[in-house]
Amino acid sequence: MQALLRVEQNPTSRESYRLLGYEWLEILWVEPWALAIPDEGWGTWCDRRIATQYVCMTESGVTRIGADDFWIALEEYEEYVAAEGQSRDSPPPLQIVASAGSVVHVGGSVGSSFGTVASAESAVLTQSSSWDFGALATEIKALRETVPADPPDRDNQIYVGALAEAEAAAEAHDVSNVASALRRIGVWAAESASDLGLAMLEAFCKKQAGL
Repeated sequence: MQALLRVEQNPTSRESYRLLGYEWLEILWVEPWALAIPDEGWGTWCDRRIATQYVCMTESGVTRIGADDFWIALEEYEEYVAAEGQSRDSPPPLQIVASAGSVVHVGGSVGSSFGTVASAESAVLTQSSSWDFGALATEIKALRETVPADPPDRDNQIYVGALAEAEAAAEAHDVSNVASALRRIGVWAAESASDLGLAMLEAFCKKQAGL
């Protein structure tokens, strides 16, 4: 499985840092947990809260790390950034590699923890050019199966045909033909993927299909 994000020590850095005690950490997938929290204001009902957990691979094996803990360690505690003595000429201590399907921002966070990774001065940020074709094919299939088949509609048939072609190309790891098929329905596919929360498909349409 391709990691969404890998965080590790920048090999060019002269210092030694760990994130939450790990030499390296890969976010494999994101789990939203729906928590019911008893609250007097709700009587016999419970207040609701969504807590996000990252399932991570580390040198010690697979573990879950709370999203809040992960980003506080990066942004507030700056575990990968020297508290003192870090000059602007020193190589950034943090190296972050995002998958081709991940959307990455550099800078301060604005309420969204997953996205902002660090400041440009404290991280080397790169993005992989390879896609997780298995996950991409799954998202294309999920979108294809939402297109109404009855009653017959010409536009829907065009959408289904292009998605079927893109799905087969993704299963064959043929990025060129995936992009070629999606370009024919690119705007609709990107907007529909966004509505359904299919983030990788949306990112692919926007980045690879020329939107």
